[in-house]
Amino acid sequence: MRKSNPLNEVLPLTRNWLASLPPHVRPTSLIEQHARIVNSIAFAWNDPLAMTILWTGLLIDHRGDREGFPAAVVGELQALQDHFYHIQ
Repeated sequence: MRKSNPLNEVLPLTRNWLASLPPHVRPTSLIEQHARIVNSIAFAWNDPLAMTILWTGLLIDHRGDREGFPAAVVGELQALQDHFYHIQ
């Protein structure tokens, strides 16, 4: 069960975070399809532990009942993850 219900539209903090990213890692498909996830990433971006937990929850199905993200979204999440660990 989800602890919070992030807004499914891009928040101002998220817009600022997106503008700070290199253009090649800005998640356009993710924004269009899952703005709440982009908001969660932007909020946790400066906390390595929170990001590790978030990446794990997004990229690994621990419940066994998820359909998974479209390939474009998975690619963007992986590019963001690579960028995050590169700048740490």
